[in-house]
Amino acid sequence: MGDYNQMINIIFSIISNSNDISLIESIVFFDYDNKIINFDNSHIKDIEFIKNDKLDYYDLFELYYNKLFENDNNKIIKKTNKSYSKILTNTKQWINKMDESIYPIIINNIAKNMKSLIEINFKDDINDYNDNKNNINTILCFLDYILIITSKNHNLYSFLNKYFDIICVKYSTDDFDNSYKLNIKQLKLLFSI
Repeated sequence: MGDYNQMINIIFSIISNSNDISLIESIVFFDYDNKIINFDNSHIKDIEFIKNDKLDYYDLFELYYNKLFENDNNKIIKKTNKSYSKILTNTKQWINKMDESIYPIIINNIAKNMKSLIEINFKDDINDYNDNKNNINTILCFLDYILIITSKNHNLYSFLNKYFDIICVKYSTDDFDNSYKLNIKQLKLLFSI
């Protein structure tokens, strides 16, 4: 039980070190140095889609960030060419950055934003992670996976396999990794429009 509690505490520390979505300002920007994007999800009123058992976790994640980017204030990334995108910084300047350096940060912040939304609005639906009767547990495992692999914290990588052995036993890290990569591609397409 000690490993379980330690891993949960590590995941919660990742979330607590992120921006608090309840304190979001109206101006959204990409704080590249601190790896924070204060996405505004206040326009997403109908969040019951998250509980849709007919959609797979990766579809729910994509649906969430598509809804997130319906808000023009969140459109702070522009795909410029094969390897670069422009980001709107806290100095209100558009700068070019390599995709490989920004998309893990973007997807990490989307995952933090969605996880916070779920934890605030679906407290009663969050079961033991091993009870996978609904997509809430599946999407939470996927979001935790994203938070771990995008954290660039090597101590967390060492917990990844244990985390899945104890908490998300019914899921494959290979499946989550493929879904993560697919979502990165989908985000690039979304921002190239």
